[in-house]
Amino acid sequence: MAITLDPEAIFGAPEIAWITDHASSATSVTVTRGQETTLAREHPENTEWVNALTAVDIDDLYDTVAGYVPLAGGTMTGLLVLSGEPSLDLHAATKLYVDTLVAELPTDWDDITGKPSVFPPDTHDHEAGDITSGVFAIGRIPTGTSSSTVALGNHTHAYISSTTPTNTVANSFAAYRIRNIIIQSGTPSATGRETGDLWFQT
Repeated sequence: MAITLDPEAIFGAPEIAWITDHASSATSVTVTRGQETTLAREHPENTEWVNALTAVDIDDLYDTVAGYVPLAGGTMTGLLVLSGEPSLDLHAATKLYVDTLVAELPTDWDDITGKPSVFPPDTHDHEAGDITSGVFAIGRIPTGTSSSTVALGNHTHAYISSTTPTNTVANSFAAYRIRNIIIQSGTPSATGRETGDLWFQT
């Protein structure tokens, strides 16, 4: 037990003394003066003294409560064991309590209550990669002349030949645009044809 002599510092600096030994049947105690960085000094008769918390007591108390979770903002590093199942809305639930409820949930379609009898379709979208069959609407197909688009309708292609092809009627070839593609079994003829026609003989 610690006592503080002259706590109000009326006659000098307060002194802390420890009562370190006092048997229940003894008529005297052992007092160790000048403790907790205070100095033993002379005290006039009738000097006030108190038995109150000292710095050491407060440090010991802090060390004792430091291991407890505060009421607000505490962080636990170990497991919390609850006393039982929750009985009020704001009670914490144990893992066993939650696992039991989950295990009781219906898993068969016929056991599910409150489900609608019909499921009307709603407007929704799909990623292109999700579509594996069917016919694309023409408006959804990208069109153009680049390698990532599809050409629609009348269009032209450039043709450049580095050598003169065989079975042709024309005397020379430069850069032409393909106009028509003709596939026939006979020998190609220039009659009724125009520059840009492409002939294939079968």
